[in-house]
Amino acid sequence: MRISLVIKLIVLAQLIIISVMGINIYHKKNTIVNKEVSVSPIDKFTVQQIETNNLKYFYEIGVNQVATWSATFLEKPVIMKYNEDGLNDVKNYMAKKESRTFRIITLGDSYTFGAYVNTKDNWTELLESKLNEKLKCRNIDKFEVINLGVGGYDLAYEVERYKRIGMKYDPDLIIWTLVELGRINELRSPVYEECINHRENGATNEDCWNYAINKVVKKYGMNYIINKQREAVNELRKVYDKPIFFVDYYGKHGKIVKNVSKSINFDKILTKEYLLKNYSYKEIHFIDSHPNELGHKLITDILFDQLLKTNQIQCEAL
Repeated sequence: MRISLVIKLIVLAQLIIISVMGINIYHKKNTIVNKEVSVSPIDKFTVQQIETNNLKYFYEIGVNQVATWSATFLEKPVIMKYNEDGLNDVKNYMAKKESRTFRIITLGDSYTFGAYVNTKDNWTELLESKLNEKLKCRNIDKFEVINLGVGGYDLAYEVERYKRIGMKYDPDLIIWTLVELGRINELRSPVYEECINHRENGATNEDCWNYAINKVVKKYGMNYIINKQREAVNELRKVYDKPIFFVDYYGKHGKIVKNVSKSINFDKILTKEYLLKNYSYKEIHFIDSHPNELGHKLITDILFDQLLKTNQIQCEAL
């Protein structure tokens, strides 16, 4: 039993390492493995497995820690600061919201967490600063943007994290970023684990990751996966009844977010239909597909404009 537990924890660590690489089978060919990407292992003390009633493979980030990330495509290591709630935020937030404060929670995976950029350069931090510096509001004195993103999360895990940590913050708005449609960790993780334990012909962790994704999609079909993703959205609605601003980075989640009450969907932000009109892919992404510092700045500017344009925040730009 002890050996089995150790193996599972090792596999979990490997799973999270690959997760933060942001392998996205819907905007890249899923049979290609990028051999140039080199990811530094996540320190074992920064991630912890958590038992839940319905999620066997759920995990969270450790609290009050500073992690250094490095990769071959980074000019220098980046610093991640995890606050007292295990959030990639430069500061802590009080559970009780101050009066005249507009509080936003961001849900998502590594694109929200901020893989490979310093905490201070993540779009969640930049958005908080811009909202406070560039808006004049009649009934709001301060904006707070609280980052609940975690690398490798799927929608169900993001809802679980909101229940465990986010609810106490009583947000006025949730910005929910959507990246990989087929990611359902409870189906994919055991397939990945089996591949790791029985790999052949020199298969890499990335190969097992892609194999697991493909096998799940083939076995269950996209209709089943879409229904499971809808269940996650409906689960959030049971505990949160205020506005949701869906940010569908690659425009793959239309069937999931359609007809969700009190919500607006802004999609295709990282495609040729939007950001890539003016910038090349390499200019705003690292080679592993995550947004770089410029990408985060541009995402910040776009979300700022869209929040005003869609009246999610009723203020005037200075």
